[in-house]
Amino acid sequence: MFEGSWINRQDLTDTVSAIQELLKDLSKRFADHGKTLTDFGLPEPADYSTELARFQLRFDMAQQAILFQQLSTAKELTVAQKAIFDKFVAAVRGQTRESPGIFLTLEGAGGSGKTETAKHIMAYLRSLAKADGSPYLIHTVCSTALGSQNFPAGECTRAHSFFVLPVEQEYDKELEDDEMESLVDTKPERRELIEALDVVFWDEAMSNHRECLEAVMLKFDNFKGKKTFHVALGE
Repeated sequence: MFEGSWINRQDLTDTVSAIQELLKDLSKRFADHGKTLTDFGLPEPADYSTELARFQLRFDMAQQAILFQQLSTAKELTVAQKAIFDKFVAAVRGQTRESPGIFLTLEGAGGSGKTETAKHIMAYLRSLAKADGSPYLIHTVCSTALGSQNFPAGECTRAHSFFVLPVEQEYDKELEDDEMESLVDTKPERRELIEALDVVFWDEAMSNHRECLEAVMLKFDNFKGKKTFHVALGE
């Protein structure tokens, strides 16, 4: 059931993108004849020219509500997991853009249901609207390629890639005290996306080197106004 629900969501994303491309093409053709899409009862195409705009099209609140119901029906959370679920949701809902970053850690032995609990949390939050009516923007990053296999294809980004962290070995450093730095400023659209996120789910964050975490925290002001949580490796 899980795989089917994820596939349906990807199909929805592809369909939305195709419709937007069609609307853009029709808009140009109608403009050549002095007409607009609204003249024919059609909506104007959404702007998804930036990375943030494309990301905003990926998660439909109604579809996320259905996904959450499917996840809950397939495998109901235990009492302990539900308590964790409630604490995480409350922390996210209570956060503001002006507040210091909130860091939450979900740890447990392998097979204890950490990732499934996180999937419940993310689907539920994505189904909710914030005070201004907009959806919660949540992105998943993984420390390892193995960890990314726990999520649908294309949903989980490697931490080094997403935060534009250099891949360097000790012998690459000219000086031992050189500090790693996020190069996200070379990708303005990526920075815009990261700054717009409400939650960063960092799978197995502690598997990354300390310098990776420090570089990201420094670049993004300790994730001010965001909620960040990670699922640790099993014992």
